[in-house]
Amino acid sequence: MLNRPHNWDTIEPIEFGSFEKLPPGAYTCVIRNAYAKLSTTKKQMLVLEMDVDSGEYAGFFSNKQKLASVNQLTEGNSLPFFKSLINAIEASNEGYIFDFDPKTLIGRRCCAVFREEEFVTDKGAIAVSCKIWYITSLAKMAEGIEVPKLKALNGAPQQNASFQGWPSTNGTQQLAAPQGYSAITESIHDDDLPF
Repeated sequence: MLNRPHNWDTIEPIEFGSFEKLPPGAYTCVIRNAYAKLSTTKKQMLVLEMDVDSGEYAGFFSNKQKLASVNQLTEGNSLPFFKSLINAIEASNEGYIFDFDPKTLIGRRCCAVFREEEFVTDKGAIAVSCKIWYITSLAKMAEGIEVPKLKALNGAPQQNASFQGWPSTNGTQQLAAPQGYSAITESIHDDDLPF
């Protein structure tokens, strides 16, 4: 026999597949946690856990009790990408200068660009999740960020069928993936990726 929950009569049921998804695009985010750790290949990395800070989706990840995260290697070929991430955070937080203490990043704001990515579930089905692709400054976000295309399992970007794009300031839709992604993927070993 199962125990009947005390609030059973007031619980709103959620139909499978009807949960809210974050649309791909650029969001103002706040860093909720930051720490250093070693990757599976024993390389130093910075982990940032963040949530959407403003707009319609403010608190999106806190409400789901799992923050969005970024794992950034901080040495070797990844050093230029690490510096770019830190530059974006410094530029987004007037007067802030990173002193290599990850805890000083907590509470800082930046722009996180999310894209949809296909993955294989434990049952062998193909599903899609929306994850942080890269971090940039709030100033660049104000200039306009193109909505990233779906990252398909075969590696080829595809038109995002579920999202038609954010209108830009001139009324057009922005759908092309940002330039430079191939350079990022070439410098990171698969063992160091968070997924």
